[in-house]
Amino acid sequence: MTRESRTIMAPPAGDDGDVAPPRRMRALPLVWLALLAIAAGTVGIFISAMPLRYAQETQACVGAAHCDATAAYLVALDAFTALVWLALALVVFWRRPGDRIGIFTALTLLTFGVGRFPDTPLALSAAYPQWSLPVAALRFLGSACLSIFVFVFPDGAFVPRITRWIAAAWILVQIPEFFFSASAASSDGWSPLLRFAGFLGFVLVVGAAQAWRYQRVSTTRQRQQTRWVVFGLALALLCYLALAFGYPLLSDLTAMSGPLSPVALTSLISLTFLLVPITMTIAIVRHRLYDVDLLINRALVYGSLTAALAALYLASVFVLQMVVVAVTGARQISPLVIVCSTLAVAALFQPLRRTLQREIDHRFYRRKYDANATIAAFSIILRQQVDLADLRERLVEVAQETMQPTHVSLWLRTTTRHKPDARHER
Repeated sequence: MTRESRTIMAPPAGDDGDVAPPRRMRALPLVWLALLAIAAGTVGIFISAMPLRYAQETQACVGAAHCDATAAYLVALDAFTALVWLALALVVFWRRPGDRIGIFTALTLLTFGVGRFPDTPLALSAAYPQWSLPVAALRFLGSACLSIFVFVFPDGAFVPRITRWIAAAWILVQIPEFFFSASAASSDGWSPLLRFAGFLGFVLVVGAAQAWRYQRVSTTRQRQQTRWVVFGLALALLCYLALAFGYPLLSDLTAMSGPLSPVALTSLISLTFLLVPITMTIAIVRHRLYDVDLLINRALVYGSLTAALAALYLASVFVLQMVVVAVTGARQISPLVIVCSTLAVAALFQPLRRTLQREIDHRFYRRKYDANATIAAFSIILRQQVDLADLRERLVEVAQETMQPTHVSLWLRTTTRHKPDARHER
C-alpha cells in the first residue's frame, strides 16, 4: 500500500542542524568596544558603591545584634549575585561574540544583573548627588534591555511586529521612575494595586507574544530555548511569590515568626532569582540543548502533589480535630489527629502521584501520552499475535502513529536464499 507524501523544504542547516546561523552584526569591533565601555562603567560604579552600601546598612541597624556582620553579609550577597550575572554575561559573550542575540543577551545580563537588580549602585548616588544621573541611566538601561529581551528572544527579532511598539511604550513609562522620581508620572507614587496591575498586564502581553511566536514561528531548537527560559522565569517567580508573600502571610495567620529571619528571606529571594540568568545563559550558549520537558514535567507533578498533599493534610487535621472536640471536648490538638493525618497523607502519596502524572501527560504532553499508550497497547498485541502479515500491518501503524513520518517502509528478510525480501509500505 502506498500513500502520497509531501516534501517539506527545510531551512538551511546551521550550527545545530535545523536552523540557519543567527544573523551577525555589522561593525562588530565598534559594538565590542561599546560593550566593553559599558561593562567597565557598570562594574566601576558597583565597586565604588559597595563601601557606601555597607555604611548605609550599618546605620540602618544601629542597636541591633550583630549589626556589622549583618551589613557585611548583605553587601557580600549583592556582590555575589552581581558576580554571577557578570560571569554569565562573559560566558555568553565568549561563546556568541558575533551573534546579535548573543551580544544583546550579554548586555542585558550585565546591565540588569549588576546595575539594576541589586540596590548597591543607589548608595553611590545617595552619597554623591553628582553621580545620580549616571546611576539612573545605568539602571534605566538595565530595565530597558530586559524589556526588549523578553520580546526578541530567542532570535533577536520582534515577533509579532506590534511587540516593538509595546516594548517602546513600556520603556517610556519607566523613564519618570528613574529620572523624575518626584514627579506625579513616576510609578513610585502609584498605589501598589495599580503598579501590580500594570506589571501583571505587561507579563500577560509578553506571555501571549512568546506563545504566538512558539506556535507559528519558532523552530525546534528555538522552542527548546523558549522552554528553558520560561522554566527558569516561572520557577523563580513562584519561589519569589512564596517567599515574599506566602511565607509572611502564613506567619501572620499562624501567629508564629517562623525559622526564617528577614535576612534569610532576602538571601533566598536573591539566590532563587539567579535561576533567570542561568536558564537564559543555557538557552543561548548550549550547542545542543538538553530537553527541559522532563524537568518541567516533574516540576508540574511534584509541585501539584505538594500543594494537594498539604491541603489534604490541613483539611484532615481540621476535620479530625472537630470530631475530637465534639466527642471529648478537648480543645488542644490531639497527637492521634496528627498521626492519623500523617498516615492518610502517606497512603495517598503514590496513588495521587500516579493520577497527577497521568493527567499532566494527558493535558500538556498529549503527543507523548498518545505515543506511550499506543506502544503499550502494541506490546500487549505483540505477545498474542502469531499472524506475520497482521503483525507487519500493526507495526507500520504504530510507527505511523507515534513518530508521524511522511513515509514508512518495512523490509523483512525471508528464509529462502534466492527469494526477494518482503516489503511493506505505507
